[in-house]
Amino acid sequence: MGSLAKYWIETSGPPTIDYIGKILVSPADKGYWKNMEKVSKGDIVYHYITSKGPEPVRRSFIGKSTVKEPAVQYDLDGMLDYVQSIIGENWDSRWEEFAKNRWGDYETFYIVELENFQRFSPPIPLKILKGVFRPTPMYLRSAPMKLVTMLEKGI
Repeated sequence: MGSLAKYWIETSGPPTIDYIGKILVSPADKGYWKNMEKVSKGDIVYHYITSKGPEPVRRSFIGKSTVKEPAVQYDLDGMLDYVQSIIGENWDSRWEEFAKNRWGDYETFYIVELENFQRFSPPIPLKILKGVFRPTPMYLRSAPMKLVTMLEKGI
């Protein structure tokens, strides 16, 4: 990680955490997903799981990853093939429903490859971060340095 690395928060609520730390995926059709274009090799991504994610990691930061490659655009079928290859045998009806609800209305997508996933053990719950982090619907956003410092220290 160089001194120019940026820090990001991925906010997601997938049915399982199989792809967390491996890729970032978002539609490319709307302006509020443009942060995917700003991600650079070497940037750090912290992974926050919303209340829609699986227990026992709901409402927690579960780890961090390093950006391996900047965003690449895919069509719907290409993105689904890529995500299914990451999920593997755990692709099931929960993932089918998630993909349909989350991505079914879009035609083009960004995928950012990640590497070096480091799981936080234990996950860092939201309640510990009150006043420093408030979840928003934004999938990928810049991480404030105060939050980065807390996550790096394990709080």
